[in-house]
Amino acid sequence: MTQSERFDAEGKFIRCYVPELTHVNAKHIHAPWLMSADEQQRSGCVMGRDYPGSVVEHAKAREVALALFKKDK
Repeated sequence: MTQSERFDAEGKFIRCYVPELTHVNAKHIHAPWLMSADEQQRSGCVMGRDYPGSVVEHAKAREVALALFKKDK
């Protein structure tokens, strides 16, 4: 997500190759699962119906990975 946000802030590349996200605003284009139910309806991109829901909780996975890296030192 960081790379996408840094190099495609407006989501032009994403919108080109993921048509389900065409009408998602730039604020949520990199993490559409964070949109409220109203925002999902307005954008025509409802999680679980038009686009798969998040599989990995990135913040939690990051914490686990960092803990594992520290353990190995």
